[in-house]
Order: sequence, then C-alpha cells, then structure tokens
Amino acid sequence: MKTTLKTLGMIAAIAFTATACDDTATGPETTDPNFVRGGLPQNTLPTIVDIVQTDDGEFDVLETLVVRSGLAGALSGNRPYTVFAPQDAAFGRLFDLLEVPGMTPEEQAENACPEATGCPDFVVETLLYHVVNGRRYSESVVGDRQIRTQLGDFFTMDGATIITTCEADNDSDIIAAVPGETFDIPAKNGVIHVVTEVLLPKQVCDAVL
Repeated sequence: MKTTLKTLGMIAAIAFTATACDDTATGPETTDPNFVRGGLPQNTLPTIVDIVQTDDGEFDVLETLVVRSGLAGALSGNRPYTVFAPQDAAFGRLFDLLEVPGMTPEEQAENACPEATGCPDFVVETLLYHVVNGRRYSESVVGDRQIRTQLGDFFTMDGATIITTCEADNDSDIIAAVPGETFDIPAKNGVIHVVTEVLLPKQVCDAVL
C-alpha cells in the first residue's frame, strides 16, 4: 500500500509533538526565545522554510523533500527548531548511491518524492534526524556530546563533526556560513547549520544501504 503525503504529514506531526517538550536538547544559553545572534529582532528574520526556499541553488533538494514530506508547516511555525541542512550536492551523492534516477540532484529529488505520492517513510525519518528541538547555536552544538533529534535517535559530536548512528561511513562536518566566522544561520523560528553530508540514522541506514 502506498503511503500518502497526508499520512506522512501526520507521521511528522506526531514526531514533532512527541519531542517538543524535551528541554534536554537546548543548552541554557539558547533557551531565551528572543536571543538572535547579531541583534536582529526575530520578527525581521525569515523562517527556516523561507531560508530553505530561497532561490540560491543551495537548498533546492531540501526544499522539495521538506514540502513533500509534510514538514513545511512545522518548520515555518513559531516553535524554535535547529536544522542541520545538507546542500544539494550532499543529497546528490546519496541519491547516486541509492541509484535514484535523474541527471541532477533536483531531478533525483523529484523522482524520490513524486508530487502525487510524496516521500517514502525513510525520507521522512531521515529529515526528522536533521531537526533538533530548540534554538541551538554553534557554541551549544559543538560543546555538546550527544544530541537528540526529532526522530528520537541521537547523533554525537566530535568538535564540529557529527557522528551518526549509521554503521556505514556517514560522518559529516558543519560548514561555517562564512568561512572562519560562524556556523549559525539565524531564522525567525530557529537556526540552520549547513552540513557536508546527509545524516542517516541507523534504522534508515540498515534499510537502504
């Protein structure tokens, strides 16, 4: 039986609701909802989804997957989240490994998550593994050891390197938005960190690799 986009959206909503009250994911320096790096008022900043949807060729694949997985509503709301965002090329490497058809990562995303049916479960699970409750700036992320994701699974930090629960070689580095400066891309409802690879939790890794 095909999993519909509506069903996937319900799965995602349940996952977000189940972990929304988990305060262990937010360090004490990031719990103030009005704290935004650079002094900009929150209401002047774009939402996480706005940033992902910016036509800059950086997050086109993530945009497609977020929308077709039913996560756009949650990531454009008022509750703060931290998103570890793979660039298009990172998704392209994973799609090539999975032999998803398409000449570009954007075409592969369209084939992986058709508009008519939405994304399969493992894509939703993978995306939830990239989202953390609360506003986690780089000092909080890099200084932590283990971080719980919206999937319920954890990844561990070794400096700016993320070590996933996938037993295959699936480590990723956080990329500074401006080399030599900061990892943080602030949003109205959270913060984004760019990562070098798509993060895979064990359950997805075991199922598709």
